[in-house]
Amino acid sequence: MRTLPKTTFSLILLCVFLTVCNGETTAAKALQHNEQGIRTLDTDPEKALYQFLKAAELDPKVPDYIANAGIALMTLNRNEEALQKFKEVISIDPEYAQAYYNLGVLLSAKGQNSEAIRNYEIALRLNPNMPEIVYNLALAYENSGNNKLAAANYANFLKIAPKNRQSAIQEAKNRLTKLQGPKTKGEKTARPERKRKKRG
Repeated sequence: MRTLPKTTFSLILLCVFLTVCNGETTAAKALQHNEQGIRTLDTDPEKALYQFLKAAELDPKVPDYIANAGIALMTLNRNEEALQKFKEVISIDPEYAQAYYNLGVLLSAKGQNSEAIRNYEIALRLNPNMPEIVYNLALAYENSGNNKLAAANYANFLKIAPKNRQSAIQEAKNRLTKLQGPKTKGEKTARPERKRKKRG
């Protein structure tokens, strides 16, 4: 059996060690860029975008970095680029609910309600406990003229919305009332029937 010389074996170990360490360093650097982007998104979305793109460049298999770049692009009103980023996220992770939701938001803004609905429904299937998806799905149905499904989704939103979302709750109630239309005279005055005493 032939053995490797000690120097060759040492070089192989060094290469393996450097590869592993470099990978960890790259992932750590990507995470740092992402965290810097998150901290600056509200105050400097352009700088945040740079940080998210740098993170994605360093670790392109992490969909969060690309999704965050998409959010920064939305903040900068660069919506076509944002659409592409969210599609890229879905190609990496088809179960990434937030990417479908953000696609729905962007498509709704463009008036592409049927595509928005499709994306909202996928997002809702992946994350059924997110009231924002239900509300925006209702809005997209309303904008597409499907008042029955819009009303059903507004009613669902009212069931699951957290109590601290009062303005959204009130808006959903108003929209639901409008969609249900004016009540007929019989609906307004309907009361349980009283038993009448027999006279006799």
